[in-house]
Amino acid sequence: MNRIVRIDHVDDPAQAVTGAEYVVVHAPLAEFPAEKDQASVYFNSATWLADGKLLAIERASKRLTLVVIDLTNATNLLGAAYENTLGPESLDPSLGLANLGITAATRTVVFDSNDTPELILTPPGGAVSPSKLEGLALINRTTVAIANDNDFGIDNKDDHSRLWIVKLKAPLR
Repeated sequence: MNRIVRIDHVDDPAQAVTGAEYVVVHAPLAEFPAEKDQASVYFNSATWLADGKLLAIERASKRLTLVVIDLTNATNLLGAAYENTLGPESLDPSLGLANLGITAATRTVVFDSNDTPELILTPPGGAVSPSKLEGLALINRTTVAIANDNDFGIDNKDDHSRLWIVKLKAPLR
C-alpha cells in the first residue's frame, strides 16, 4: 500500500470547483509499530491554519500525531498529464516523486500522543482506549480539540464519545 494522499483545494465550495491538487506523503509504517500495514495509517481530519497550511490528524492504532501540512512549495497536480491517473500513487515515495516532477507538501509533527500516553494508551477515569480519534478543531494557536468517533457504540459500546483538549508545546504558525 502506498503512502501518498492527494489533497484537493476548492476555491469556492458553492461552485465545487477544484483549484489545486497536491500530494502529501504519510509517515512510514515504522512510525506506527502497532500496525502491520501502511493502509492502517490515516489522515482523519484537517483544519485550515493559513494560506497553504493545514493542521491534520494522522493516526493509526495506539498513536496519533498532529501534523502541519504546508502546501506552499508543493507541486500543483491540477492539469498535469498524470492528474487523472494513479501515477504519483504508484511510485514508492522514497524512490522519488521527482521522477514525475512532483514536490510533495512538507509535514511537520507538532503533537505526538507518545509524549502523553494517557491520551490513547491509559485514558483517565477508567475510560477505554479510543480506537478512532477523528475529530479536530483549532481553538487557538496553542490549543486543539480532538474527539473520538465511537460509531454509535456499535463496535465498542464502552467507548463513549469524548473530547480531549491538547496544549501544544509551541504556537502554530
